[in-house]
Parts: sequence; structure tokens; C-alpha cells
Amino acid sequence: ASSFGFGSAKPAPQAAQPPPPKTAPPPAKAAPQAPTPAASKAVESLSLSFPGVIGNEIEPGWVEGKDFKKSDGNLAQGDLVILKRSDGSLRFGEVVESTGLPWQQAFMVCVVATPDGKVESTRAETASNLFVLNVGGASVAAPAAPAAAPPAKAPAPP
Repeated sequence: ASSFGFGSAKPAPQAAQPPPPKTAPPPAKAAPQAPTPAASKAVESLSLSFPGVIGNEIEPGWVEGKDFKKSDGNLAQGDLVILKRSDGSLRFGEVVESTGLPWQQAFMVCVVATPDGKVESTRAETASNLFVLNVGGASVAAPAAPAAAPPAKAPAPP
């Protein structure tokens, strides 16, 4: 019989425990704050071209290739685009600036607008994740903003 095999190894010696610290460690520095969703103060002050449609879902009957298509990356500030949101819906957004390196074709897109037509929230997207309304040279009209409630009627004079 061989003496080599299971049960022949001895357990490792116990590691020495480090002594407790004499003073409390200095408090950790606060992590730098992440930038706000809006890219910059200049972007936040922009007047949007399509504030009434930003964030709205596209029409239910719209079809890719017929009513909208993938972006070719030729986008500029103020262009109305369609992007897929985290819930899977396709919604309108507006390009507010380009971002990243020139060959990346990345854009900051306004996804939420304030009632007065300013940028509330943006999201960085690559052109390959954006859709445009212009298909085959025929421009699809931008949807109209939802109608506001009619003003209350004044009571008839007595």
C-alpha cells in the first residue's frame, strides 16, 4: 500500500490575524457626482423644434421601411428622430447635439421636454440606434402635438 493519497495532507497553519487599527481610518472621499441627464447648460437652454411630440409614441400603424427607416448618421441639431426606449416602445426625440468622437456618430437626443419647450432629459445614442422619418426622399410629416384642452367658456352675460 502507498502512503500517498487522500488524508495524507496536513492542514495549512492558521494565518496570523493583523492587529486592530490604533485610530479610525479617515472618512472616504465622496464620489464625484454623475452629470445630470441633460448634457450641458447650453443644451438645457435650447428651444426645441418639436417640443409637443418629444416622448410621444409613434403611430400604431407605422412600419419600418415605409414610414421611418434606420438613420444613416447624417443628423443635425433639431432633427426629429425615433428611438427605442427601455420599455420597448418607439418614441420621438430631437437631436440636441453630437457627442463622442467624430467617427462614432453619437448624438445627445432630448427624450423629455418641459412644457415651455426646453430640454428636460437627454440620452446619448449612436446613429445606428436611431430612426428618421425621411424615407426614399419623401418626407413623412411630423405628427401634430396633442391638442390642448379648449378654454373654458365664459358665462353668458345676464
